Amino acid sequence: MSTESFQIRICTPAGIEIEEVASTATLPGVDGEVGILPNHCKYAGLLAGGVLSYFSEDIHEVRKMLISEGVCSFSGRILNILCTRIETQESLDPSGYEMERQDLLRIISEGSADDPERVEAAKQLRRLASIEELFKK
Repeated sequence: MSTESFQIRICTPAGIEIEEVASTATLPGVDGEVGILPNHCKYAGLLAGGVLSYFSEDIHEVRKMLISEGVCSFSGRILNILCTRIETQESLDPSGYEMERQDLLRIISEGSADDPERVEAAKQLRRLASIEELFKK
């Protein structure tokens, strides 16, 4: 691993899902995107569900995936990401979500702000938006 790269490790409850060398990473932080470059200062933060992207030095291309909410830390040239699940482009079908989107929008429009079903629908709608973002060229 060169001084212009760092180790990225993505863990779920099932264990280490991805471990490779990266030169940049962009994470979905709860307050907006978080960018990590080599030699970044120590960092720890909360992650929102959304698109994680990084340039893999192992395969020389940008990798993108959908992650759930979680936490991350960067220290000593290692970026650790802990989340409940990850989904890759290969595991998702971007074409089958329009009916689900309409149902979620109906739940949101009919529910009150503190209705648990409405809160869950809003969360699922954000996930669908992230799936669309994942498939953008």
